[in-house]
Amino acid sequence: MKNKLGIIGGMGPLATSIFFSRIIDSTEATKDQEHIWTVISSHSTMPDRTSVIVEKLDHDVIIQAVSEDIRIMEAANVERISIPCNTFHYFYDEVQNLTDIPIINMIDETMKEFSLKYGKKALVLSTVGTKQAGVYEKYAKPNNIEILDLDEKYVTQINDLIYEIKSTNIVDRPDFIELLEELFEVYNPDGIILSCTELSLMPLGKFANNKVLEAMDILVRESILQTGYQLK
Repeated sequence: MKNKLGIIGGMGPLATSIFFSRIIDSTEATKDQEHIWTVISSHSTMPDRTSVIVEKLDHDVIIQAVSEDIRIMEAANVERISIPCNTFHYFYDEVQNLTDIPIINMIDETMKEFSLKYGKKALVLSTVGTKQAGVYEKYAKPNNIEILDLDEKYVTQINDLIYEIKSTNIVDRPDFIELLEELFEVYNPDGIILSCTELSLMPLGKFANNKVLEAMDILVRESILQTGYQLK
């Protein structure tokens, strides 16, 4: 049975548009009617997730905001919800409690994929919020994965890069390839996880499909399969 997909996005808007584009590109379809019926709420005014985490603000500012999106999805009778924002998954359990519609857990699915195909030592590149909240650490132990501790200078560099992309929409960054090379040399991980959807917007060059796992792509795959469609 083929189901309707809901996307709660806008975090950021460009990442959401690329996420949806990848769903279209990855779905086995030869005409409009064979693609997934998708309802998108690009909630760009959602409070900044990293700020809520780092400043230890009340989670209600997020929960109240996303409640509007949940109402939209329930009214549209979607059968699965995808949220293409890694940091937002810090609030996953609270948001899932708002609805009976299954929300695909991008973090859990990504860690399962890493354990299956990459190895045990992971380097996670993310916002400061995702790192401080231990979003990936929560799912590392059940999947027998060790998340390597990233030096603060790299954490800051990556976080700044993410917010530069959010503010400028400029994604052609050759310096990111250089950064990946440096991280592999310094830490020697089994693989690197791009755990912010903005990081997936940049060309990966020689690292495309090579020791770098994009959480966005895992969510794309699961969004297609869990709604009953086939991968191209």
